[in-house]
Amino acid sequence: MKLKAAKNKSSFNMIQVNIKSIIGISAILLVVACGKKQTDKKAELDALIKEQVALNEKIKTLRAELEKKGDIDSKTKRVEVLDMSTTPFVHYIEVQAKVDGDQNVNVAPQMGGTVKSILVKQGQAVVKGQLLAHLDDAILIQGINELKSQVDFATNLYNKQENLWKQKIGSELQYLSAKNNKESLENKMRTLVEQRNMTDIKSPINGTVDNIAIKEGQAIAPGLPCINVVNLSSLKVKGELSEAYIDKVKTGDEVIIKFPDGSKNITARTTYVSKVVNPMTRTFTVEVQLEKVPAELRPGMVAILKVVDYKTPSAYVVPVNNIQTDENGNYVLIAMNNSGKAIVAKKAVQTGATYGGMVEIKSGLEAGDKLISKGYQGLNEGEEVLF
Repeated sequence: MKLKAAKNKSSFNMIQVNIKSIIGISAILLVVACGKKQTDKKAELDALIKEQVALNEKIKTLRAELEKKGDIDSKTKRVEVLDMSTTPFVHYIEVQAKVDGDQNVNVAPQMGGTVKSILVKQGQAVVKGQLLAHLDDAILIQGINELKSQVDFATNLYNKQENLWKQKIGSELQYLSAKNNKESLENKMRTLVEQRNMTDIKSPINGTVDNIAIKEGQAIAPGLPCINVVNLSSLKVKGELSEAYIDKVKTGDEVIIKFPDGSKNITARTTYVSKVVNPMTRTFTVEVQLEKVPAELRPGMVAILKVVDYKTPSAYVVPVNNIQTDENGNYVLIAMNNSGKAIVAKKAVQTGATYGGMVEIKSGLEAGDKLISKGYQGLNEGEEVLF
């Protein structure tokens, strides 16, 4: 037993030694690998540094050669300029608007009753006077049929009485009584027929059925909208402008209509400008009738209405960021030619309207002026620049 135990203990000790050896070898390999990896990164860094030094030296050499030839001046700033020339300038008033149907009608019945039949479907084209739906008219028809026999009898009696009266037979009272009875029954017949016609729901315009809000068998009340008919060939754009512009906008003004969904812009003119200000919103209405309606337009679509309130055919227009201010007012920097060199100079300007990041210059600039549009920050008057 002791011999067996000693043997087992010896085996266990050998296993421990082997494990320690394996761990030691693994650690050595890991250290070697890490060291190799770090060595590779360091070598890569050294190579990049050498490349950077070489590039810097090359840049320095080329710059010196160009400066020596006079192609560049290390002390001269490079800028961008705009050659001034007149161009049209337009200022717009922008307001959110919507597309509306000039003929967009919610058809309602003239009398109450139960819907007997609906004769159209959504999206169907209809013409003015076409029957859209029909209410139950059974009782009215029955009344008309009953009254018709009475009218026929009264008419026959009147005709006979009239013949007798022409022959001076009978009394005038009998003639007038027969005539009155006949005419009274005819008036009742016309009333019943008119009531019967009121059970027909007809389209008041040419257009397309956009919505049907009733069902067969449904009881409806007079005046309650039940079928919507819209004429898509007759659309308008309607917007509300602030009362501040009521004296600046008039009928016939040029407008641009933009659509957020990406539809093509439309150029048109205002067809109606309200002269009354809404006391609740302090706005007035502007409408633009569309002569040619794009196929993708629908009533209710959102649009941006750009109304021209100021326009000049010829003006100097510069980016608003180029306008600077000092104690004497607004000015811009231009590059003037001085003995073949471009020298920075100030020019006082009088600004006008501003739109879309551009400003109208009413005075101060001349044709051919080279406005410094980029790189003007930090420039001083009299400084030389390149462009």
